[in-house]
Amino acid sequence: VLLIDEEAGWRGGQESLHTLMEGLWERQIPFRLACAESGELARRALAAGWPASVWKPGGEFSLRNLMFLAGMMRRYRPGLVLYNTPHPAAAGLLAGAWSGVRPVQVYARRVAFPLRQNPFSHLKHRRMDAFIAISTAVQAALEHGGIEPARITVIPEGLDLARFDAGPAARLDGAGSGTVFLCLAALTPEKGVDVLVRAFALHLSSGHDSHLFVAGDGVEAPRLRELGVSVGLADGRRGLGFGGEPAALAKAADVLVMPSRSEGFGRAALFGMAASRAVIGSAVGGLTDVVVPEETGLLVPPGDASALAAALDRLAGRPGERRAMGESGRRRLEARFTVDRIVDAHRELFQNLLAKYRRS
Repeated sequence: VLLIDEEAGWRGGQESLHTLMEGLWERQIPFRLACAESGELARRALAAGWPASVWKPGGEFSLRNLMFLAGMMRRYRPGLVLYNTPHPAAAGLLAGAWSGVRPVQVYARRVAFPLRQNPFSHLKHRRMDAFIAISTAVQAALEHGGIEPARITVIPEGLDLARFDAGPAARLDGAGSGTVFLCLAALTPEKGVDVLVRAFALHLSSGHDSHLFVAGDGVEAPRLRELGVSVGLADGRRGLGFGGEPAALAKAADVLVMPSRSEGFGRAALFGMAASRAVIGSAVGGLTDVVVPEETGLLVPPGDASALAAALDRLAGRPGERRAMGESGRRRLEARFTVDRIVDAHRELFQNLLAKYRRS
């Protein structure tokens, strides 16, 4: 299996691929990673001793991508290629034909955005043998974009619970004795952190002694800091840009909050569930697959600061209810979202696709 990801940064897609590679490595399923040089995924893969080749990715129509991927296919002759990010797919499809290897081509779609509707995108997606959707929302977006349901397999995200449980909780300085809300998110518009900042200000105005930590970074960081000051959150009750490991932070919080405007899956919710914490999320995208309303947490309309503030009020005032939701969330994760289940689902899909295309 050749795994391709050209992102230099580290977000949910790269963490998910890293988790998959851990499972493949442990099961001795042969793979090779092609990833961006100087990227975080490359650093972690090479540090783990996994087979990885790095390159400096170009644009979607880059000759550099084509030459590199054709060389990878001629050298390693993969039976199957999995694109974890979309830009290398066009070069990979051409490289497979050019090199004469012709592997099975699979695209893992991680966002619920509509597919681009132009002739080139239609051609690229038509040439893809199969699609992995990380949620039913992503599956629906693919089908709406013209992908036949028979070519789509839904495989959600997963966590390694043994590794999660082994680590300690983080120390959240300044948290005090009130309810601690945590948001694990890239600071980008679709994550809706601005909605959470406004909602948290409303929550404090109701008299609650709560604390908010936002762990992440991104283009919205300066604007979010300004917004925090403007709504009166400049007194240490916020942690915009707060760093640390997601697992350790989730264990230190009381409630995990995901105020997303759009979400392909909502991997951060799994950290809250693994820590037996209730999850408050937006009723959008893949979060509706993960969070069961009134059972493992609460779902509110996306972009609605008042509704989100009401959810914060409710769980801050009912510690017994949020503990029960957290325990239910942990059981749900153990039943549906473990790394073992996710790796086994990928392996079964890979085997079925290879058997199908070998016969043809």
